[in-house]
Amino acid sequence: MRKILKVAQREYVATAKTKAFIIGVLMAPVIIGAIIFFTSRTALDKGAARPAMNVAVTDLSNELSEQIKASFDEYNRDNPERKILIEQVKAGEKVAIFGTGGVGMNCLQIAAAVGGNVIAVDMVKEKLDLALQLGASDVVDAKAEGQPAKKIRKISGGGVDVAMECIGNPVTIKTAYDSIKPGGRVIIVGYPAGPLDLNLARLMFREQQIIGSLGCRSVDFPHVIDLVRMGRIKVEPIVSGRFPLEDINKGLDQMRSGRTLRTVVVI
Repeated sequence: MRKILKVAQREYVATAKTKAFIIGVLMAPVIIGAIIFFTSRTALDKGAARPAMNVAVTDLSNELSEQIKASFDEYNRDNPERKILIEQVKAGEKVAIFGTGGVGMNCLQIAAAVGGNVIAVDMVKEKLDLALQLGASDVVDAKAEGQPAKKIRKISGGGVDVAMECIGNPVTIKTAYDSIKPGGRVIIVGYPAGPLDLNLARLMFREQQIIGSLGCRSVDFPHVIDLVRMGRIKVEPIVSGRFPLEDINKGLDQMRSGRTLRTVVVI
């Protein structure tokens, strides 16, 4: 009897861990997508004084509700050590989102919500069609375009203010870098798997920036949920399929196809 109880206990713990892992995986894209705009970690030289981070959200379009502005102000007040990336995307600026998967599509929605003119870049037509529905003003089919950066510069009139790479592909990161204007910013969201060669002389001469973004702290969750509740992030349209736990492998196969946005496992 004692052995049976121990086996049952181990199975229960394993099941609980599996559920927790799956829930975490499913929530990550929404959380990351919003946190990209909430925060940017600023690297400071050792011993350098930390600058004040009390950023006021003032230069915003009428599309941004008072509730969202209050949420940003509250976040900035409660987290003075972190810089709100809403400062990186101002109303009227041109923003290119590279990769319209689960993370990229949420970056797109928030960029549009704060008044950015968003250009979505992907290789899947269905994703680009949805990007237009969720707030993109233009799309670029990277598969059809031989030089997507050149196309983006043409659409934006010389380059975008902000380019967000949400894939983690060194080639795509370089394309994002080639698409920004002088003084523009590249925000690396995707995790790069290999080294990257960039023209740093151009980075210096044109006074451009490359910014890394990392998030998913539990303190960020309430602000992301507020954006969903207020309708600024639409979650339902990016759910490509739902599977019971016993069919989780089918869901993973669907994700590996590269033609889906977000697959949900129903427990």
